Order: sequence, then structure tokens, then C-alpha cells
Amino acid sequence: MTDTALELYRMGHMPVLGEWFALPLIAAAGSKHVGDDIFNDIFHPIAVNLIDHCDAVLRMEGLKLKN
Repeated sequence: MTDTALELYRMGHMPVLGEWFALPLIAAAGSKHVGDDIFNDIFHPIAVNLIDHCDAVLRMEGLKLKN
């Protein structure tokens, strides 16, 4: 995602990833692992709040898992 953000930046856009905002806050709040109460209280709400300030959203294809 960071590589794609860099490409977008070089095209003149200001890319942001919710993780860039959420993860430092989650760590500072004392989260011990993904999915604990602290993580859940911060991670998704950051994304929801951030989207209100975005002009566009780029959805990238997810990781394909082998069966």
C-alpha cells in the first residue's frame, strides 16, 4: 500500500492510509495485539472519521490466499 501511495503522491495527490494515523495511537494507548479492546476502539473509528475528509478512495485488490 505504501508503494502505491508513493505512486499517487508522485502523480500530485496527497495519499493517506488509515493505518498511518491509527497504529501510532493504538501503540500509545497500550494495545497488546490486533483485536484487543484498545485496537478495536481506535482502528476502525479512525478509518470512518478519515473518510469524511477524503476526496476519493482507492480500493486495492486484497491478498489472494491459496486453498
